[in-house]
Amino acid sequence: MTRKMQTHETTNPEQKKRCNEAILIAVIASLVTGIGAGLTFYSSYLTTRQASAQSCIQRLDQQEVRIREKAAIFLGNLSDQFGRGADASVKNDEMISLSVKTMRSALEFSAYAPTEMGISAIKVASAIRDTLIVDSNEEIIAAVDKLNTTAQEWPKQYYQLMDDFQRSRLDCQK
Repeated sequence: MTRKMQTHETTNPEQKKRCNEAILIAVIASLVTGIGAGLTFYSSYLTTRQASAQSCIQRLDQQEVRIREKAAIFLGNLSDQFGRGADASVKNDEMISLSVKTMRSALEFSAYAPTEMGISAIKVASAIRDTLIVDSNEEIIAAVDKLNTTAQEWPKQYYQLMDDFQRSRLDCQK
């Protein structure tokens, strides 16, 4: 029994060295694993952030395209109406048809536009309607003046919206 105690109590310096090396290797392996996990997490974070920004930008691009398409139709119809309305040879039925087409495109546009801009488009449609239900020359002049005024509000809001899209794209990347 004394012999067992002696071998147990005596520590071989080489065994101690091996034990310390094993501990050191375990610590280094743990550190490398921790660093690897940290890099993987950071890489995943950056990938997720980039995907989120890309998704945000793509959503804004789709909204902008939809609004631009509807705005192009509305502006084209409005231009036709103003151009043909200045021509004295245009028949009343043709003006009514142009007016209905322009009002429809204004209302369709308002479904896609931000609230304030949609309201402006609806005001233009309303002013166009007013030009159709007038009786006297004074009423015609007043209705056309109203149409000109409401039609002037719209482009400012449109270009402001396009600037807002650009700012929003930059915000997506923050």
